[in-house]
Formats: sequence, structure tokens, C-alpha cells
Amino acid sequence: MPTVKEIITSQGELAKYITNFLTNSIDKLGPEKRTLSHFEARNALLERYWTKFFDQHDLLIPHLPETKDHAYVQDDIFSKVEEEYLTRALSSERKSKSFRLLRDALPPMAMSRLQANRLCNPHCRKSNCPRFRVSKRIWESYKHRFTAWVISQPSMSPVTKLQHLLSTLQGDAEHRVRGLPILDSNFNVAWDRLVRRYDNLNIRLSTHLEVLINLPSVRNRNARDLASLIDKAEESVQALRDLKCYEEEKAHFIVHCVLRKLDTSTKEAWNVLREGKNDFPTYKELVTFLERRLQTLEQTQSSTPQIENRKSSKSGTVGANAASTSMNKTQRKCPKCNSDHALYACPQFEALTVSERYNCVTKLGLCRNCFARSHRVAECASKFSCKQCHQKHHTKLHRGDAQSQSEGNVTGRDDSNSSEENNIVAVHSTRIGGPILLATAEVEIKTDSGLTRRVRALIDPASEASFVTERVTNYLSLRRSRVSTDVTGVGAQTQTTARSSVQFSVSSLVDNTSSIHVSALVLSEISDKLPGRRAPSSEYPHLAGLTLADPRYGRPRKIDLLLGADKFSEIIRPGLRLGPCGTPTAQQSIFGWLLTGPADVAEGTATTSVSAYHIRTEPSLSQALQKFWELEEIPASKILTPDEQFCEKLYLDTVIRRKNGRFAVRLPLRSPETIVATREIAAASLIRSEKQRSRNSELNCAYIKFMEEYRTMGHMRLATPEEIRDAQYYMPHHGVLKAETKKLRVVFNASQKGSNGKSLNDFLLPGPKLQGDITLILTRWRFFKYAFTADIVKMFRQFDVQEPDLRYQHILWRADPSQPMQDFCLTTVTYGTAAAPFLAIRTMLQLAHEGESKSPEAAQIIRQQTYVDDAFAGADSIEKALVIKQQLIELLKSAQLELVQRAASGHSAWHSPLTRCYLEHVHRITLHGGIQLMRSHLARSVWITNGLRVLQGVYHRCVTCTRYQARPSQQRMAPLPEDCVTPTRIFEVSGVDFAGPFALRMSKGTGSKRMKGYVCIFVCMLTKAVYIEVVTGLTVDDFLAAYSRFTGRRGVCRIIYSDNATTFKAASKELTRLLQEALQMKGGIVDAMAALKPQKFDHGLFVANGIFSKNNLKARCTAHSAVLLSEAATRKYCSLYLGAGGVLHSRRHLMSCMEITSHKALHEHRNKSLARKRVINDTQKNALHKFMSGGEEKVLSSEASLRLFDYLTKIKVRPKKQKSSARFARVVCAHDSSARVVRI
Repeated sequence: MPTVKEIITSQGELAKYITNFLTNSIDKLGPEKRTLSHFEARNALLERYWTKFFDQHDLLIPHLPETKDHAYVQDDIFSKVEEEYLTRALSSERKSKSFRLLRDALPPMAMSRLQANRLCNPHCRKSNCPRFRVSKRIWESYKHRFTAWVISQPSMSPVTKLQHLLSTLQGDAEHRVRGLPILDSNFNVAWDRLVRRYDNLNIRLSTHLEVLINLPSVRNRNARDLASLIDKAEESVQALRDLKCYEEEKAHFIVHCVLRKLDTSTKEAWNVLREGKNDFPTYKELVTFLERRLQTLEQTQSSTPQIENRKSSKSGTVGANAASTSMNKTQRKCPKCNSDHALYACPQFEALTVSERYNCVTKLGLCRNCFARSHRVAECASKFSCKQCHQKHHTKLHRGDAQSQSEGNVTGRDDSNSSEENNIVAVHSTRIGGPILLATAEVEIKTDSGLTRRVRALIDPASEASFVTERVTNYLSLRRSRVSTDVTGVGAQTQTTARSSVQFSVSSLVDNTSSIHVSALVLSEISDKLPGRRAPSSEYPHLAGLTLADPRYGRPRKIDLLLGADKFSEIIRPGLRLGPCGTPTAQQSIFGWLLTGPADVAEGTATTSVSAYHIRTEPSLSQALQKFWELEEIPASKILTPDEQFCEKLYLDTVIRRKNGRFAVRLPLRSPETIVATREIAAASLIRSEKQRSRNSELNCAYIKFMEEYRTMGHMRLATPEEIRDAQYYMPHHGVLKAETKKLRVVFNASQKGSNGKSLNDFLLPGPKLQGDITLILTRWRFFKYAFTADIVKMFRQFDVQEPDLRYQHILWRADPSQPMQDFCLTTVTYGTAAAPFLAIRTMLQLAHEGESKSPEAAQIIRQQTYVDDAFAGADSIEKALVIKQQLIELLKSAQLELVQRAASGHSAWHSPLTRCYLEHVHRITLHGGIQLMRSHLARSVWITNGLRVLQGVYHRCVTCTRYQARPSQQRMAPLPEDCVTPTRIFEVSGVDFAGPFALRMSKGTGSKRMKGYVCIFVCMLTKAVYIEVVTGLTVDDFLAAYSRFTGRRGVCRIIYSDNATTFKAASKELTRLLQEALQMKGGIVDAMAALKPQKFDHGLFVANGIFSKNNLKARCTAHSAVLLSEAATRKYCSLYLGAGGVLHSRRHLMSCMEITSHKALHEHRNKSLARKRVINDTQKNALHKFMSGGEEKVLSSEASLRLFDYLTKIKVRPKKQKSSARFARVVCAHDSSARVVRI
């Protein structure tokens, strides 16, 4: 039987197999293995993986409490792998399905069986069947869905179907079947209960009639309420049609229910429409009127600046601005007819021509843009304008001949704030005019389970795919397949993403034998209602007698299905009817005749927005992958601009190398003839600089020194009279002092503008950027094992400027202000000019190119590892680094460039004697400070690699510090004697010692006789408990008397130690004599005498304890020194030493209840039943049996004894340390809650 850990490990491996199954077992198959048999074998392998994973999970279920902290349980790995398995199985089955010949004859998918098997298992945590709240109103929809999801699955057992039925019910329906046991036979019982309760024609009829009776009321002129009323009424009427309880001629009750919910103004309009008619109105006539009314209200109420920017998933909405204004209720009176509406909605105003409208607005004194009285059109603050020409006038006043409207394709605009937004959908638009009819048809969608639904479809040959709405998909319970496809409309911008696709059949309502199989992507919405505005039902002569695919083509309705170009060839049939210009064209199809093109429209009306269709579907994964590779692609070489190309060409054509190896370059100028001389400006700048330097002698000296060095090195020279005459530009100069190093640098200002407002830098071309990326340079540099950096001294000034360009680099200078100013020419590349970086770096690259044959390593360093004048080089060995360094020095020296090494990472420099000398100096100035003190002192100025190790070496080598840290050697104590650590009865091994003499008096009074007295101290060798007796002499009799009293109180000793061997010898002889005399007596006397004689007298091992006892006795009796110095009575001495013994046995502090003292050992010896009994093992019994009186083996009576044993066992083998001897007063600390409290 495998362990839990092994099962979890196996589960992890199986999870990997299942998760990576699609990639490893399906996608990597070669073309020769992509057969149906291979896919079926792979599916079986996946099934075996899952079966094993599921069975092992069952084995883990009893151990879940033990593994609750494991990641397998916390992360719910089982549920995640289950979802992955279902996805992989479905994808694998889909690939197998593609190899079957007839799609319509496909058997149920293997995924359905797998789902059914999983659902019937009690460990399945997630249900794939959706959850519904059943009510009388939606019973029919629920019945169709549950039948498609559950009942139609033949492999699902009845008990599983019952479980799903219970899990999908809510509310009253759940209460009706809640009490049924989970048995196979109860599924039909539960389903029959629901059918009897909800699948009742009378109940369904009454439900829909109640909806009609309780239709929502319409507030006054509210378009949203009216739209809701129409939708609910149409829904109920459609349900009545499905029940075959509806007849158009007998729908008077429905007409009455709808009319009673209308607002007053709508009822008045209805009565005006019905005026003069004496027949009963039909429901169709009422709905037609309400839709027109709704369109009017939407146009009227859209006159506010707020407009909804409607975007469908495939259409781009093009909007034009329409002038409008927000009016309150007191301003809505029409100035034309004084009715309660705006002027642009006035029927009388609509009937006028454009010229008559213009004159009417002028006569009424209204703004021609927003129709307001408060201002003129020039003062109008409205952000709206004409939708046709976007000029400052109302759209109603637009003259059709004033501006051409024959624009070609309409592009999307999102700045629409129109008061009317009627969407026109077209593939191409040649004019913005009346409503355009698209090819729509009424079709019937049919599923494999037999469910049908009549929908309105749009036939769009400009779409690459077909689409269906979520609404139809949910109603028919179509089985979805997961996809991820971007849908792109006009403008090549992704509008939405389709996440699933479905398959179904589309049948014609005209020809029952015509049907096509469609695979469509699912979107939430396809478009707004089409057409964008209602088209009049005109009778076109060329369309007479045709069976239209969409009989209600002019009524704006929603589109639930879009058939794209993938099905266009199956839809279209031969046959085309063309009419006059401006009329729709009819195309024959399997659904009937499709109408496309413009429809009639009343004069002066125009649409305000266009929705153009050009649908393209692209997998989102390919787009994301393409973007990823575009971002990760290494950018191509930079394309040089014309100016940069000119700089590069000029340099290559003019650069020269002198005999001494120096390079001479030309300045890249745009138009040098326009530069104006700036000698006066440079002279004024020099005078200001002299005045500033006169106040700082240090700055003045450094400035003069810098300029003299500049002249001495040949970087500037006196200009000749001819050069002064031809000078084009004088550069002012000033000093920049670096505060940290007090180093001064003179900067030449080539950006000083002349009298024409131009400077030298304005005419110099900066050239292309040749400097490398510092990040890449440092990254490559860090890969070297041995690295070094170097600096090129005065790199810019090492490159000469050719003679023709020296006229642009003149300066004025004099060291003494009393002397006249002199003209100098700067003969080298000058920092501060715009072209200096390009000329310097380009010359370095030219040097690398020319010296590559002799110094390849150095040339590579200059190209890739040089940043301006700093070189970052290195190698993987010291030898190669030295070669690179030498090549670099020689190559730069050939061009008169000097290389100064800054730093290197060679380990040889780390062990320099200078480091040790410096650290020894720091050690002395810190007065022989420690390591931390020296580190803190060094951190202020330097950082030493591996400094801690070096500091430790310096510190330990210091003779003075070593002497002061010397410590005398300390002798360690020997291990304690065995008798001091072997657990025994208290006083079984004891020591004896005498203290004194003291003066004693035998009685009170002046006549009492004085005599000497001594104190006999018995000390337990194990616990240091003491017993004190007062004796009157040092004779054998006195000792034996004291010993007799001691044994009477504390028991017979097995061994007695003393530092005086003579006492024991005499006592031993006396006891032996008494024993021999007693042999002749009875056994009781013999036993008594034998008990008095110890088994062994010893001396020499009691010195330490004896001294300890006498010292403690002296210390404890210090407070009674007055009594000790006087002549006290014997009884007082006895009382005094008994009290001293109690003090020696007591605790250090009164509240220290946890401390074990000698009194505790005495108390345990006397009262062995005070604490609760605790059984110990045989080893402890053998070690502690000597504590038992009379040698009997009893149960130990105290926790303290056990703690004492543990401690003694440890210290028996532990060597003693200095000042840490094992004193028994400090054995252990314990607390016995069951022991009674006693006073010590």
C-alpha cells in the first residue's frame, strides 16, 4: 500500500501528463500519424491518465485532515486538473471529429460521456449544467435548455439527471421536489411534477395575459417607457402565437390593454390617426403607429448635448454634428405654431422648403444655429453645427446645392453630439441621404435537438465570418466551442473579441427544402436596429409580385444573425431586378428576394450617422505573437539623415593624418558665409572675466596657468594679421572651478550669438550619434575576470583642426589687464562646440580602423568598450589583459594620445605591504583600538577589499595588545567523588568535623564552673544537609555520645568521612569492643550495637565539605557574635546551633519556592507520601534505591527526587569548571503543587 506522500507525488506527475497532453501528444504528431486511429488511441491514453488520477484521489480523501497544509489540498489541485482534463478531452475529441465523413451524422461527442461520468461521481465539485430559476413565465425556455443539457444525454444515469435537476432549481420549483430521495426511479417523478405544475396551457396562457394586463405605463412623451411597452407586448403576443391562441382579427383585447397604458399625448395622436375610421383597429396597426411614435420621440428627446456613442462589435459609427440646444419646459413652445415642441420638430416648419425655413427663422429673430431668441448666430455658444457641411447653421437650414455631397467613402468620426442618431449600415456610401436598405431576411434557426426560432438575418458579403447573438444562443441552448477571434471593422481597429462559436442549420421560410449549415461566432450584439430609420412602405413597380425575404424590410428591428461571405455563395440564386435610380434593388436567394439600396424619404430629412461594415476576423493569438516578435526584434541599423550623411562624407573626404601621427579634421558647417564676427562681444566678455578674477587671486593664477599650458602645448597660437582679417567668429571664454578638487577648466562658449542672432553652434552640424550605450559597455565589462579602466588624457585637444577652419575658432586673451588684447587661434577640436563629440569619437573609430592590423585587441576595445575618453577593458587572464593594455597604449601613442591607467582588478595589488603598513598606522593612532574601532575609522576615508581579515591579522600581531589580553592559566577542578554524586539516603554518607573551643557554663549563677565546649558538625556528602551537636570535650566518649544522638535522629551512616583520622580510630575500637561484648547478649542488643557501628570510617575526603560547613557556620552565626564572645549556658549553645542548622538548610529568599534545599531533602525523607506518587523505570530504581529506608524498593514519592536524579546523572559525567563546582544547594529548581507548605 503506497504512503500518502507517494500518492501525492504520483498525483503531481499525472497532473503534468494531463495538463501537457495536448502539446506533447497531439500538436507534436507528424503528418503520417494524424489519422483517426491515432487520435482515438491518444484519447484512450488520456482517459487512462484521468482514471488513475481520480482513483488515487479517492485514496487520499480519508487522509485529507492530515494533508490539509499540503499544496495539493490548499490549491485544490484536483479541481484544476479536472478542468484541464475536460478542456483537453474536448479539444482532442474535436480533432477526432474532423476525420469523420458526414458532419450531420456524427455520434454524440466523447466529451459528453466524460462529463456525464464525472457528474455522476460524488467527488465532482463543479457542474457544467447552467443554473436556472424556474417560474411560470420562463418554463418553456427552461424545459428546452434542460432537455438539451441533461435529458438528451443517453449515457447519463437517472440518478445523475435527478442530481442536476435538483441543482438547477430554485424558488418554488425547488420546494416541489426537495423531499424526493436520490434514486433512479425518482427522476421521472420529479420531472413529471414540474411538467404538471408549469407545463400547463391554461397556466401559460393566464401568465402571458397577466403580463398584457400589467404592462408598464408610459410617462408623458418618454421614449424609453414606450419602447419597454412595445417590447413586452410583442413578447407576450409572440408567446400567444406559439400557443396558437392569437388571431389578428380578434386581438381587440390586446389593443385595449396597450392603449390604456399610453400617455395622453400618444393617445391623442392615435385618435387623430384613427379619425374618420369606423372599423376596429388591429394590433398590427397599433404596433406600426407606436413604432413611428417611438421614432419621433427619440428624435425629439435627442436634442440635448448628451448623445450615446453606440458601437457594435463590427460597425464603425460615423456621426456628424447637429445644432441643437437644451430647452426647459418654459422654452419648448414652438415659435411657429405655439405648440409644445421645438421648432425643428414642428410639422409646419418641416413642410417648408429650405429657403422658406431660412426666411421664417430670420423673421422670428431666431439664431440660425440653435433656434434660440437670446442671441444671434455670431454669438452662439453651442458646440453643434450643421451635420452636412459642419458650418455654423442648423441642419434644417442646409442648402443641398451649396456644397457637394458626393463624397466617396465615409470614414468614422467620434465627435458626434447630434440630437438625432439614426444609424445607416452600408458597405460603401456614395451620399449621406435617406435610409439605405441592406439585404435582410427572416429565417428559421434549427438545432440538432429539434428546437427552432425565427430570427432576422443580415446577409453581408463583406464579412469574413458569420455571427449570431448571445440571445439566440442561450434560447436554443446551442453547444459552444471555445475560440478566441478578434473582430475588426472599418478603420482596421479591433472592435470586440469572439470567445465561442456554435453550429446550427438555417432554413428558409419560403422554401422548406432549402437550408444551409452554419458555423457562427457568438457576439453579445451584432448591430443596432436596421434600417436606421423607418422606410415608407412604398410600392415599387419593379418589385411587384416578388416574394420578399423580409416582408417587413422598412421597420427598424434587431439583427440576431449575420451570414457572411463564407455562406454567400450558398444563399444567392440567379435573378436580379433593377429599378429606377434611388430605388432598392432585388436579388433572388434561397430565402426570397433580398432588397438593397436607397429607399424613399420625405424631402428635407437626412440621416445623421453612418455605420459602415467591413468585418474581418483574426485570431488574437497571432496578433499577440506578432506584436511580441516586433517588440523583441533587434532594431535595424539607424538610417542617417541628410545632414548626418553630409557630416560622414565630409569627414571621410577631408580627414588627414600628419607625420607625427596626429589627426586633422574639418568642421562640418552648414553655411559659414552668413556667420558674423563677434570680436566686440568676446572683448567685453574678457573684460568682465578679468574684473571677476581680480577679486580672487587664486582663481586668477589658475586661469593664467591654464591658458599658458594651453599655449605651451600648442593647442592655441597667436593669429597672424591675415588670420585676424579673415576671422569669422570669436569665442568668449570663462573659468569653471571644481569645488572638490579646486581644479579649474576654461570653457569656450561657441553658443554666444552675434549681431545677427546666430552663433557658431547654430551653423555647426552635430553629426550622427556614434557613442555606444553605457549600459551595454558596463555589462560587457563586468564579464571579464580581470578588468581595468583607463583615461585618455585631453582627448578632444589631441585632434587638430585644419587651417581653413581656424578662422571660426578665434579667442582674445591677455595675461595682464594692462596689456592690449591679443588674437589667438585654437588649433584643436574645442569642447563646447556642437561638432566636437562627433569629430573626437569619429577620429577614435578611424584610429581603430587604421590600427586594426597591428593591434586587433586594442581596436576592438576602442570600438566597443570606450565611452568618450574612458576605456573599460579586461580579459580572462592576467597575461591577456597585459597584452591588451600594451596594444592599447601603443595604438593610442601612435596618434599622440596618452593613456593613464586608473584602476585594475588584479589580485597582486590586494596584498600590497602598503596596506598592512597603513592599517598598523591606524591601529597606533586609535591607541591600539579594537577591530570595530579601526573599521569605523577606515570607513571614513577608504574601503579595503577583504578588510576584516586584514584587520584581524594586524590586531593579533600587535605585541602590546597581546600582552594586555594575557590571562593566567586556571587549574580546572577534578571531578567530584563518587559518593558526592551517587543518589543515596540523606546522611547515609556523611562527614564529621569539630569546631571550637567555646566557653560554657553548666548552670546559672555566679558560682557556676566554666568549661570548654566544642561543636560537632555532621554534613551529608550528597545534599550538604548539616546536623550540629554541642559536646563538652574531644574524647571518644563525647564523640560517641554525639554520634549516638545523631544516628537516633538521622539514621545510621554507611560511611563517615573526617579530616581527623584519630577520632575514628578510637571510636572504631570502642565500638568494636562494645560489639564483642554484646555478642554474648541477646540478638536485639547485637542488632542495636551493629546499627550504631558504621560500615566504614574514612578520612581525607571530607576536607572540602568540612571547611565549607565551618565557614558557613561562622557566617550564619556572625549576628550572634556577642553571645559567642561571652560565657553562655550549654542549653543556649544548643539552641543557637540548632537555629544555625535551620538557616543553613533554608532558602536564600523567602519567596523562592522553586528552590530545592537541604531541608527539602530532610522533609522528603520524613514524609514520603506528601507528593503524588510517580512510577519510575528500572534504571532509576536501581540508582535511587539507596534513598529507601531499610533497603525496601518503594515508589518514589516526589517529583523533586526525579529531578534530583536527572541532575545528578548529568553532573556525574561532567567535569568541573573553575568557580562552578556542583554544589547541592543549587541542584535543580522544581515546584511540587501537591506538597504541603512548610516553614523552613
